[in-house]
Amino acid sequence: MAHRIRTVIQITASAEHVWEVLTDFDSWPEWNAADPGFSGSLKEGARVELTSATPTGKTQNLKIKLTAVDPGRQLSWESGFPLLFKARHTFRIQAEEGGCVVHNDAFFRGLLVPFLRGQLPTETMFTETNRGLKHRAESVEGGENQVRRDDNRRFR
Repeated sequence: MAHRIRTVIQITASAEHVWEVLTDFDSWPEWNAADPGFSGSLKEGARVELTSATPTGKTQNLKIKLTAVDPGRQLSWESGFPLLFKARHTFRIQAEEGGCVVHNDAFFRGLLVPFLRGQLPTETMFTETNRGLKHRAESVEGGENQVRRDDNRRFR
């Protein structure tokens, strides 16, 4: 059993700047309602804690392993248990003329996936994360246009 989410967004900011915004984990609660918390070391192989929202608006703390940390290009992590449930989440940043394209993808597999569907992120949640990242990256730092997200927001 598997479940996949693939989203993409064009951002009018350099790949390096988008990377800076994406890896400024202290600011995630301000723009990333799907994953409002991230704590740990930003290095490949590190085990860190991710606070993740469910589609109903509840949050859960997950222990994840960073599997790719490639500045300006990719941030990926995995969590779960072999056979039962494994999750892989990847942000890929592709530089283009006038900005960059960000791919925000996840793949869930394992025997428990059909039973966890209501707890797994949705495409709507990923799209909202993309919009928050875009707005944050394209806004002047500290400006009045910064996005604030309600931690109790529900997704469909």
